[in-house]
Amino acid sequence: MQFTTSLLTLALAAAGVSAAPNPAAGLTVRQVPNLVYVRFFAGGGCQEPWVEDDVFYDDGTGTCRVEPFTGTYGSFRIVNNDATRPLTLYTRTDCTTASGGNQVVIAPGQTGCFSQRIGSGSFA
Repeated sequence: MQFTTSLLTLALAAAGVSAAPNPAAGLTVRQVPNLVYVRFFAGGGCQEPWVEDDVFYDDGTGTCRVEPFTGTYGSFRIVNNDATRPLTLYTRTDCTTASGGNQVVIAPGQTGCFSQRIGSGSFA
């Protein structure tokens, strides 16, 4: 009886291992419209390690959004961009270029690496 119980336990354990998902099962990545995913990197050129990430969501209002991540980083990469309007990223926290502030305009669908700091952003 003990041998049968052990054999049954072993069979159930083996069945659990074979129940792992199949990567070729046709799963797709879910994309959210109007969302821009940004990843911050320690050094310039968007090379590892990445230190933080954030998202900018276009709610249709064009409101200035202050970037909450204020840590040290040398570059950022737009990893995924499902925006339908341009996203302007500013070095200042008030969505202006006053007093020497800079900006970069990210077109809908555009990805890539940038060396500018992000203080705020808005969709237009």
